[in-house]
Amino acid sequence: MDIVSFNRILSPQISGNLNMKKQFLFPATVMLALLMQAQASAQGYPSRPIQLIQPFAPGGAVELYARTITAKVTESIGQPFVIESRPGAGGNIAANYVAKAAPDGYTILQNQSGQAISPAIYRNLPFDAYNDFIPVTLVTTSPMVASSKSQFKTIGDFVAAAKAKPGSLSYGSAGVGTSLHFAMELLKSKAGIDVVHVPYRGVAPNTTAMIAGDVAVSIMPYAAVRPHIESGGLRILGVTAAKRTSLVPDVPTIAESGFPDYELVSWQGWFVPAKTPREIVNLLQREAAKALASKDVQDRLRLQGGEGVGSTQEHFEAYYRSELALYKRVAQEAKITAQD
Repeated sequence: MDIVSFNRILSPQISGNLNMKKQFLFPATVMLALLMQAQASAQGYPSRPIQLIQPFAPGGAVELYARTITAKVTESIGQPFVIESRPGAGGNIAANYVAKAAPDGYTILQNQSGQAISPAIYRNLPFDAYNDFIPVTLVTTSPMVASSKSQFKTIGDFVAAAKAKPGSLSYGSAGVGTSLHFAMELLKSKAGIDVVHVPYRGVAPNTTAMIAGDVAVSIMPYAAVRPHIESGGLRILGVTAAKRTSLVPDVPTIAESGFPDYELVSWQGWFVPAKTPREIVNLLQREAAKALASKDVQDRLRLQGGEGVGSTQEHFEAYYRSELALYKRVAQEAKITAQD
């Protein structure tokens, strides 16, 4: 075979190899360019206002906490936060918006326990509750309390009465699939009791029903029932957190009342879209934690019924993962029907 013929045979092979290299090199080049762009963006962060999305109507607890915390963070980073409400679908509209936002640190989701509840009660979410977000920091926890107007003075009294007459007592909640619903279902599971669930459309009508004596007990946010506790209209039976809260230090926990592994609290946390640069995530966590450690922020949060946390990113990620698993398990045990 002459050299010309040999080159004719070899040329397509060389061309094919070059084309294959281009196919591999092109996505790698794009990926490298995106990484370099994200790194450059992280180095100059933040250079403009930050959008914080919250999933409820203006004036609620999430927005109040967000304004308290971001006002302090603004003092440190020199950029303001624009707080935007995107209510609806149990918080899923706001979560979906943030999940699909640019991962550049300029869009933050401040959400509460519903972020972990949604996968347990919705069949088809438009986002992946775990993989589409980076949990930044646990912002606050708010104690939930078992409250009653009945003759019960302790959780033990309530459990004993429920066991004596299965199915004769009822409990109220702020609606199917809320953290208050799950909290009581968890207690029912731990205590082995049969109590009828009466769902209401929100905390306010549930509180009214309790005061009227329409239900024997409800697990409620402490901030919502505090005025009625202080006036004597309702009595606290126990606290759902693992440890006693400074807001009502004399009230025992449900864990202390004979159910040592019981724990479920209402919480709020910061989330950013997946693939947000680590430098930005770390900066947001540090600044939020610093703000939450300040006395003025702590005092304001307590007045609003919450306790500032400011956990590490790693701690919040582990906690969030455990909450996803907990709510899924309770939903299965309580046979809570998933919604579309």
